[in-house]
Parts: sequence; C-alpha cells; structure tokens
Amino acid sequence: MIAAPTTREALLRLENEKFDLLITDLRLNLESGVTFIIHARRLQTKTPIIVITGYPDTASESELKSYGVERVLLKPLELKELQEAVRHSLRVCKTS
Repeated sequence: MIAAPTTREALLRLENEKFDLLITDLRLNLESGVTFIIHARRLQTKTPIIVITGYPDTASESELKSYGVERVLLKPLELKELQEAVRHSLRVCKTS
C-alpha cells in the first residue's frame, strides 16, 4: 500500500508504476477528486478505482462510474464494507 500526500505525487506514481487498486477521496486539497480520477484513469486504464466520500453531492455515482470508478463508498463506513469493496474490485480486475 502506498499513500501519496498530494495529487501531483499520486499522478507521478501512477505514471511510473503499475497498481492493482486505487482508493481515493473526492475531496482533495488542491484538486477535485473528479479531476484526479479522470487523470488517473488515463494513466491506469485497467486499475479499479474505489472512491470514498462524505460528500455524495459532489459527484453522482453514475457520473463517477462513467469515469471508470468501480465502487463508491459513503463515510462513515464500516471496515467490512471497505474490505468487501476491495475484494470485489480486485476480483473484477483479474477477470477482465
């Protein structure tokens, strides 16, 4: 697991490394989560993306899915919910 403190660093890593899964929030410090997801999807076309948000009105689930987001989880969330989303996303990635 790798955490990136900024979207810029995250995008640089996505450009240079392959990841099995990307988990991000919609509210980021300097950039919108939607913009980050769009850039990330261009760099990692097959990597599943899970979005965690406490602000569901920021972007609709259907909008996020149109950008290739696998799952949208609302805060507060249970660890079990996150674990299930991770398992499901990794399974989908392996079969595609």
